[in-house]
Amino acid sequence: MGTIRIIKHRNSQSYRIGKPGEDFTLTEVFHVTWIPASDVDAYPGDGSILASASDTAIVGTRVPKVQERYAGCDANLSFLVCESVDWRVNAEAKFSWTVTANWASRMEFVYQALPEPWTRITRVGQLRQMQIWRRDVDIPAFGTYVWPPTTDIGGTRLDIHGQPSIRQVPQMSIVCEFRYDRTWTLGPTGNIEPEPSPLFAAWMGTRNSEPFLGYDPGYVLCTGISASPINDQGYLMQYRFLFDWLGHYEQRSAPSTNGANFLAAAASNFIGVPYLQASKIGWYQPFPDEEDLTLMFPPDVYAALLTALPAMNTCATAPRDLSGQQNDYTQFPAS
Repeated sequence: MGTIRIIKHRNSQSYRIGKPGEDFTLTEVFHVTWIPASDVDAYPGDGSILASASDTAIVGTRVPKVQERYAGCDANLSFLVCESVDWRVNAEAKFSWTVTANWASRMEFVYQALPEPWTRITRVGQLRQMQIWRRDVDIPAFGTYVWPPTTDIGGTRLDIHGQPSIRQVPQMSIVCEFRYDRTWTLGPTGNIEPEPSPLFAAWMGTRNSEPFLGYDPGYVLCTGISASPINDQGYLMQYRFLFDWLGHYEQRSAPSTNGANFLAAAASNFIGVPYLQASKIGWYQPFPDEEDLTLMFPPDVYAALLTALPAMNTCATAPRDLSGQQNDYTQFPAS
């Protein structure tokens, strides 16, 4: 029975440190040779060599297995996982291969301090249709909403015979993304949890009780959460939110005893024709539950969502004036 000799090429390690969101990689090269025990010793086959060279029973150097984690407790190398092993036959020698092990980690590389975690935030504007009974009215101040309402909201009446007008309300769809390492997080029993807790779903349908991503309390609604596998070690987490210009409020007409709208004579007419209008209107909030949505995120992740890096150089004279190329969004739109 022949033997397998494995030599790790000296100085074969090759590293690549990517920016947050890109892999940190390591490449190692080995030289593998099968040596027969005698002239009549039969070659066991390529499949046998590929498997035997990674046998954990080997004392000394061996070829890494795919899905094997790099040994040790280094802050960067310990997150590397072997993603592929390439075998190339050496034509100049019998039963000889050059083997390349490719390691990768999607964790951000640590220098002297923890780096900013990878995050991504996407915003898309849209409109929702809303029945509008009154204009020139304000939504309830945060924390003062009650249902059923106790007072009319006031404003200028817009409906005709109990048929409201339609308004397009600006909204902003917001998607926040970050990465979750499922091999790092321990559950309450001390076992590694297979996936993010389903309790995350309890956030859905709640509005922000605290300032969130630059928006005032009450204006942002959590609409969805998804966890998509990147590989066996981690997930791409996506949190979806919806900003609404009116805080997701709707206008509702007070019904009369027969269930129809409570109507009264209008103060004006419609091209000379008298008509009725709903006389009692209240604000309705379909999403009354409120939570501090910042707590959905690990603190470093939420901070990264609000930070642009690297910071601009501090210079006595600005290297370039960008005022003509970028809007001041604190003044946009004007009203």
